Amino acid sequence: MDNYPIPDLNFRQEGKIYKDSVSKILNLAAAFSAQTDDFTRNSQTHSLLQQFRIPEHARAVHKPGFSLLTIFSRLLIMFSMFDSLKGYVQPGSEEEALVEQIDFSRLPGHVAVIMDGNGRWAKKRCLPRTEGHKAGSESVKEVVEACARLGIKCLTLYAFSRENWKRPEEEVKTLWNLLRDYLARESKILVENNLRLRVIGEKKGIPYFVRRELARVEKVTRNNQRMTVVLALNYGGRQEIMEAIRKLLRRKNQAEALNEEVFSRYLDTSGLPDPDLLIRTSGEMRLSNFLIWQCAYTELWITPVLWPDFRKKHLFEAIIDYQKRERRFGGLNHISGENNNQDEHASKD
Repeated sequence: MDNYPIPDLNFRQEGKIYKDSVSKILNLAAAFSAQTDDFTRNSQTHSLLQQFRIPEHARAVHKPGFSLLTIFSRLLIMFSMFDSLKGYVQPGSEEEALVEQIDFSRLPGHVAVIMDGNGRWAKKRCLPRTEGHKAGSESVKEVVEACARLGIKCLTLYAFSRENWKRPEEEVKTLWNLLRDYLARESKILVENNLRLRVIGEKKGIPYFVRRELARVEKVTRNNQRMTVVLALNYGGRQEIMEAIRKLLRRKNQAEALNEEVFSRYLDTSGLPDPDLLIRTSGEMRLSNFLIWQCAYTELWITPVLWPDFRKKHLFEAIIDYQKRERRFGGLNHISGENNNQDEHASKD
């Protein structure tokens, strides 16, 4: 240790994190790793991280069995994410205080959202329900941007359920018009930011003018890899499962090979990971027929905030709470809100 003095590396200055020190840290980490094969069990590891002035939550990346290079590689991911948030999160703001609590090496790979409360938001303001949906479209834009900047790999939005057809005709018409306008307006932004659009649900029931726009945007974004934005449209979880069963019945000799992995290939979400975190706004405590197969082990986060009022700070709060949880998947191993390999959460199709 004496041969490698600890430099005074201060990552934080006026609420910002600088990446210009990262290369120095990685070089130092390589030097330490060359010096000892068992540095992770050295009692001075946490002292080292502390002297680097790394925030307390960031030091949690040190775990038994991790090499020092692994530790600092994870920190490099975190600094890259902080860099993507510069100018988006204002110094000294509530959002910045929340971001500083997020461990960017343990983000949920797939976040799903039930966007509920547009009608109640409008009613509280003595406005037509359609105004609530218009206000909700701004929340969609903010959440998509926030997830992309954070480094989330997949975001699924429950935009229109099978049951939504029961609503007044004018409201349904407004919903589809809003979606068409959103796609026309935001498709360029999706392309420029390397975001991919994917649609799940029964497309045949969607109005043609919307289907045409969806097909266009899916095509121009199909090779984008930063994040997949999944829109659940004319979607129902039970109907999805029934359709998967019909597909299986049409295939011969499938019964013997049938297991959960095979069955999942017949779902609309084939090639996508199951959600790690499901957010529902407006305080309702139910899944509402949304991804009921895929959410078997998903962490749920319910907020009383109505969807048009949902902002990035609420997303940050959900992720912080998620990272505090222990995910056992029915076993005894503790996985505290962590995806050990976020690459698994990239779209596979």
